[in-house]
Amino acid sequence: MSAPGPRYGSHPFYLNIEDVTTGTSNGVFLLNSNAMDVLLQPEPAITYRPIGGILDMFVFLGPKPDDVVRQYIHLIGLPELPPFWALGYHQCRCCTEPHTLANQKLITERTISAGIPFDVQWNAKEYMEPTFDDFTIDQKRFGGFADWVRHLHDIGMHYVPIVDPGIDPAQKAGQYAPYDDGVSMDIFIKNNTGGIFIGKTWQTSGKTVYPDFSHPGSIKYWTKQYQEFHNQVPIDGSWNDMNEVDNFLSASIYGCPANNSLETPPYLPKQLPKIQDQTLCMSAKQYAGLHYNVHNLYAFYMAIATDEALKTVRNKRPFVISRATSPGQGKYSGHWNGDTDTTYGELKWTIGSVLDMNMFGIPLAGGDICGFMGHSENNTHGQELCARWLEVGAFYPFSRNHNTKIMDQDPVALGTMVTRAAKNALSTRYTLLPYLYTLFYHAKTNGDTVSRPLFFEYPADKHTYERTVAETQFMWGSAFMVAPFM
Repeated sequence: MSAPGPRYGSHPFYLNIEDVTTGTSNGVFLLNSNAMDVLLQPEPAITYRPIGGILDMFVFLGPKPDDVVRQYIHLIGLPELPPFWALGYHQCRCCTEPHTLANQKLITERTISAGIPFDVQWNAKEYMEPTFDDFTIDQKRFGGFADWVRHLHDIGMHYVPIVDPGIDPAQKAGQYAPYDDGVSMDIFIKNNTGGIFIGKTWQTSGKTVYPDFSHPGSIKYWTKQYQEFHNQVPIDGSWNDMNEVDNFLSASIYGCPANNSLETPPYLPKQLPKIQDQTLCMSAKQYAGLHYNVHNLYAFYMAIATDEALKTVRNKRPFVISRATSPGQGKYSGHWNGDTDTTYGELKWTIGSVLDMNMFGIPLAGGDICGFMGHSENNTHGQELCARWLEVGAFYPFSRNHNTKIMDQDPVALGTMVTRAAKNALSTRYTLLPYLYTLFYHAKTNGDTVSRPLFFEYPADKHTYERTVAETQFMWGSAFMVAPFM
């Protein structure tokens, strides 16, 4: 299937069940941020094959599966407790046609009018100026944006925008503070010659520069940008996207240095067509080291800076969702599992993804309900798929419906069947929110998982290890089981 792979994160940790009749288990964590292969071989062998860095190995002796995971999470850092409102239902629409606030209001208001439990509205980059620059607002298409967000607050809702790390370097001096401030604070990633590294993401200028979030001054820089934006629009959290870090050029605008062992290493992990695939040159320079060594930590550093920025700006418990992740990031952000297709196969895949993230110490995790790409056509097949996805997604720890611009995918847009499924499943979720919030408290204080596979609760029941059970059923804590019909 085409679900997101390891490009969205690196967690070199495994859990090994030694005996399915007793649940006796162990685990190993390789603390290494370099690119690597992990090879499964005929039991009992597994091979880590990193292409650089220090080899720090940690062994966890359990003896049960949940003991192993708890020991691992205590090592990498206990996750933070999210704000209570963040456990409600979230809804987003990427690149909404015709790209106006009026259209966004229509979707929000019809969801509320339908009686669907609903707490958090999101936007992707359509709220930005047509240049797609962070911390800007298109006053023509999104005029009155700030007043609308204040209205959401007045009716008890919250608002979260997308914020990518890429900054536009093409604006005139004095007209775009995120770039001017980054230059004056010397905060951007450098190329191998010491100049600012220039790649490309969404900016219409065709140029993008990247804050070095490993730099000691990055938190001050990032907080200033959030503060100035928050003064315009009182946001409640941040959606960190494109933070693998993504780069459409797979190089700088000038290419990458030739005849360089960093750019053409003697061994390349099998899943990569080239080591710079959709990211920066490996010889790019960051405060923490060469990008070759710290690529997998970019989202982790960005999450720290965003977490600190929101604490300062809002003086409340922060809420951050990140696409890319690394070990220990649960203390600073949750995770959504990226761009999935609208298929039953992807729906099934998201369950395993959520369970993985919980075992990696990032309990606030979920997939895009109904899928991000593809169609949820307003016909019987599309309606049934989305209805079933809502009945699963209502029990993701982080529950959000989000899709790209092909069509509206909110429950009301897809008709009576989907609207009814959303109301029923989400009403059950909301009834259980005190229980769910308590699970997050135990995650923060004890390192427990929120969503967990059945064999965590029944490690001596060999049937809980069967693939059809392990991949499609899960627990909320020890008291609530979700068994979707797909």
